[in-house]
Amino acid sequence: MPAWIFVFFGGGLGSVARWSIARWLTPQEGSFPMGTFVANISACLILGLLMG
Repeated sequence: MPAWIFVFFGGGLGSVARWSIARWLTPQEGSFPMGTFVANISACLILGLLMG
């Protein structure tokens, strides 16, 4: 399979995951975007573990 297909689906899944986490962890407007922060740190950790 071409690599762009994996990038396409991975980007879509990552966007939905980040949006869901942000909605769950940041209940009020104007506060620190903890959901986005947690999603980014989690993604970095997962990529670091996968890339080794």
